[in-house]
Amino acid sequence: MILAFDTSTPSTAVALLSGSSRELRHDPSGDERPGHATRLLPMAAQLLDECSTDWDEVDLVAVGTGPGGFTGLRVGVASARGVAQSLGVMLAGRSSLAALARAALEETGAEDALALIDARRGEVFAQRFSLRDGSVEPIDEPVALEPAALRRPGPETVVVGDGVVRYRSELPLGDALVPATGSPLHRVSACQIAAMATYGVLPAQVSPTYVREPDAQAASR
Repeated sequence: MILAFDTSTPSTAVALLSGSSRELRHDPSGDERPGHATRLLPMAAQLLDECSTDWDEVDLVAVGTGPGGFTGLRVGVASARGVAQSLGVMLAGRSSLAALARAALEETGAEDALALIDARRGEVFAQRFSLRDGSVEPIDEPVALEPAALRRPGPETVVVGDGVVRYRSELPLGDALVPATGSPLHRVSACQIAAMATYGVLPAQVSPTYVREPDAQAASR
């Protein structure tokens, strides 16, 4: 059984994968704060209880490593490390952008996907992926850039993530396929993180993917 977390965006997502998958989410609305630190482990305990299972039945822990918000990633990865260590199981770190892309490619049948996570500071974290033999493969490296600086995707590309929801009017989307604003394809799914976690490593070997320096360091310059 795989227990998976994602805290790369303001949302908190927890999933269990054992044959079938089930996910619990907290998606903040309006000015509501994310609450990753206070919600993540209680949500995991709630999900285990709802699935009539226990912590000692977890064989692997998986976590979205971003890129994304610095605080959220730090909370998610640290929590996943702690759970994996306490259970004596391996930890799998998987790209949150890849999780977005995998869901979109499977749902739409598009040739490739452009995943965008809101990076704040007027930027997005962006990366392109394709689906090959059931696996999501990166086409390029993740970057942080202003929405208008993004290379225009082709009509065979599906564009997803909270970055496209926030900056849609600024992005050069052309004829790309963009799901409706309320589509779940714009939310990072912990079920996808779990589905990509076929193996793990020692917990200490998993780290967040920041792409750029934290906001606090940039502000101090």
